[in-house]
Amino acid sequence: MLKLRYPVLLAAAVLMVMTAPAHADKIDGSWCSPQGKSMTIMGRRITTPGGTQMQGDYTRHTFKYDIPESEAGAGDRVWAEQLSEEAVAVTVYRGKNREAGPREIWTRCEVIS
Repeated sequence: MLKLRYPVLLAAAVLMVMTAPAHADKIDGSWCSPQGKSMTIMGRRITTPGGTQMQGDYTRHTFKYDIPESEAGAGDRVWAEQLSEEAVAVTVYRGKNREAGPREIWTRCEVIS
């Protein structure tokens, strides 16, 4: 009886690990807002919704940048956090006190050929 228990527990543990949700690969790519804005992230480089190409703070699943002077909301901080392969949460922190605005869910932009 004791010999059978360990293989069963091992098999159950392996099955649990295999069915655990996987983290999204990375935040790189083009993202679209519900209002039709878009941004493209490629490593540390971003093309902002206003069309500015610049660098920001990049990790595999997050991206932060300060809105440039040439765009509405200049100086505010944008923080994008990848939720899944197809969704990021985008929050704009406004003003000197960096008060959080509403969190928006952006999705990967559709490729139309």
